[in-house]
Formats: sequence, structure tokens, C-alpha cells
Amino acid sequence: SYFGVPGTNHGDGMNHGLPVADGFKPGGGLTMEDYKADAGKGVHGRSTILMRNDRVIEWPTDITQLTRRYTQESVQFIRKNKDKPFFLYIAHGTPHHPYTVDPSFRGKSAHGFYGDMIEEIDWSVGEVLKAVKENGLERKTIVAFTSDNGADAKPDRHGNEKKGSNLPLKGWKGSSDEGGVRVPFVVTWPGTLPEGKETGAMASLMDILPTFAVLAGIEPKTPQKIDGKDIFPLMQCLPDAKSPHQYIFYAGNLAKITGARNDRFKLTNWGKPALYDLRSDLGETKDVATEYPEVVRELEAAIEAFQKDLDEHSLDAPFDAGQASYLKTKEKKPSKKKRIRKTE
Repeated sequence: SYFGVPGTNHGDGMNHGLPVADGFKPGGGLTMEDYKADAGKGVHGRSTILMRNDRVIEWPTDITQLTRRYTQESVQFIRKNKDKPFFLYIAHGTPHHPYTVDPSFRGKSAHGFYGDMIEEIDWSVGEVLKAVKENGLERKTIVAFTSDNGADAKPDRHGNEKKGSNLPLKGWKGSSDEGGVRVPFVVTWPGTLPEGKETGAMASLMDILPTFAVLAGIEPKTPQKIDGKDIFPLMQCLPDAKSPHQYIFYAGNLAKITGARNDRFKLTNWGKPALYDLRSDLGETKDVATEYPEVVRELEAAIEAFQKDLDEHSLDAPFDAGQASYLKTKEKKPSKKKRIRKTE
């Protein structure tokens, strides 16, 4: 089931970004073209499409109401499916440009539109958790909250200041600094996972799919190689649980590795390589490359090997690979390329 705007940050069509194209059947969605077309037009009267599965149900739609509507749809979904297993994935469009927030949340924070969007997301999470509890699902439902990157900082194209903060971490969204890549992963499962515990063990968002698949008793069937690992022992905060990863790699949108870390050290290789000891310097304030040259060599070799593997076992595909034109708009220019890892 799909309810939302069509497409993702990786394209502007239906078949690649939407879960309905990957086996989901009944829910709706913003395309990147919508974002571009909406620039400077104000909030109402935008070109954004709202969809349920593969059917356009509203066009244009008021994007200030999307967080609220996604939340309401999610609550209804939980109620409707409370007597059977379900998977609910809520991917809010905020905090992200174009800055939009329900008028009832405008001015709620001291950090402008950015803070107001966070306030509304906080409300949304509360509504979903309340629905889980009210429907008697707390002890048999895993709820996870996370993000795909750290906060942004630069003003957007319309001059709206983001005022996001990643302190005490360095850097922002789009960088391989901790402020760009370190995000919270908060999980609750009363009766199974311990409350109030945390771990700093190394993990990745890539681990969510294989972890949840193991818990569901299934094996993911994907054409691409899966780099994620089962991290349920980490979620349980078991005393002897260790990261299943020897290294974690960082890359931008061009499939170019921009950094790597092991359990303790992190190497960034934009220009001159810099090495940081994340155990003692999470804010990445002191480059210790000259103190640990052997670690620099180790991580550089790991980056080189992984980059080689990525290049040799990837498919050149359009940035909007496999996407169909669902509105028969004018033909678009060839899009950027991205790498998709394939399985041998």
C-alpha cells in the first residue's frame, strides 16, 4: 500500500522510487521535478501530486498538510491491520526543502522553519506510537526512528535559513564528517528490547533490511548485493555484542568513496587525508594521521579495495533507472548516472 508523492531523491518517476513497484500493493507521494517546478511559487497551488498506489488522487495538493496526512494515514493503517502482521514505512518529506509546515506548527520553535518542521515530526512520531499502544500492539511491534543524514545548515535557494544543528559533531548534510553521517537510530520493542540502553557500536542504515528480514524469518531477495548485516544483538545491547562490520564506508552521490572508519578511527579523503580518533574526539577536532600512519595505510587500502569492488560489480544505470512517465509529460533530458551493485 502506498500513499504519498511519487518518486524519491533519486529520481522523478514511479517505478524506481515507489514501494508499489517493489511488491507493495495498497498507500501515496513529491518528485524532484515537483520540487524544481515549485521553486518560488509559494505554498499553495504547487504542482505536487498526491497518489494512492499508482493512481493520482489529488493534483495539486497542499504540501503543508503532507506530514499531517501521512500521519493520519499511518494511524488508520495501524488500526486496519492490527489483527495481522504488517510493515509500515513512513518517509516524511520534512525536514527538507521546500520548507513547509502545517500553520499550527509555524513559530513553535526558536529555529525558524527548520525547527518548526522538527516539532511537527515529533508530533507525528507521538501519534504513531499512541496508535500502536491504543491498538494493543506495543509488545509485538518494533518501532524504529532514524534519519538518512545529519542536519543541513546553508540557507536554501529562497533565503530561508535552516538553523539545523549537529553539535558537538563537525560538518553538515552532504559531508562525510560525523555531522553529516552520524544519525540517531532509536528502537523500541517493549518486552523484548531493554529500555533506556544505548550502544555506540558501528552500524549502518544498510543493516535495517537484513536485520528486520531475520526477525521476520525471511531472506531478502534482491538483484543487488546487500552490504548490510544483522544488528539485532546490537539492538539488544548485549554486553558482548560487537559490530558485524570491519569497516563502514562513506560516499556521496557519485559512487566515490569519501571516507571510511573502523571501530575506532575514521579517515576522510577529501584532498589531504585526515584521521580522527572517534573514541576520544567525536567532534573530529584533531587530525592524528601523523601519529597513526599504519591506520591511515590500513583505511586507505580498505577504501581502495572497496572502491575497486564497487566499480567492478556495478551497473551503469540512469539516475531514475526503470522509471516510467506516469503523466506523459514532455521528454526529459538524459539524467545523471548512479551505481547499482549487482550480485555475481
